[in-house]
Amino acid sequence: MPGEIITSPKVSIPNAVISHAIRVPAGNLVFVSGQTARNAQREIVGVGDIEAQTHQVFANIMAVLEEAGATLQDVVKANIYVTDIKDQPKVTEVRKGYFGETRPASTFVQVKSLAHPDILIEIEVVAVAP
Repeated sequence: MPGEIITSPKVSIPNAVISHAIRVPAGNLVFVSGQTARNAQREIVGVGDIEAQTHQVFANIMAVLEEAGATLQDVVKANIYVTDIKDQPKVTEVRKGYFGETRPASTFVQVKSLAHPDILIEIEVVAVAP
């Protein structure tokens, strides 16, 4: 990850998949719009299955980052929106498989609905391309 992880002892310790903040040098910032579980044919993948949808979302994010010359290891901020907060443990497990030791600053929130009733998750990220 292109940046320095910032942790404050004055704030509760973040869990294993996030950081309090990331300090990055000014440079090639890549803002990836919220990605959902739609594939290239605009079909919703994994209807009713949060894990399948999360995998599709990460596939979409990785494809966009690749076009920008970046990878998930370059991500410094992730915002995750779900329609059911009870899905957080499943999403977190899938997320760990993609980010590994990368711990971007993150937000995880429940929203009333997303762009389509069958869409359960949307993720947007910010990366610093090398």
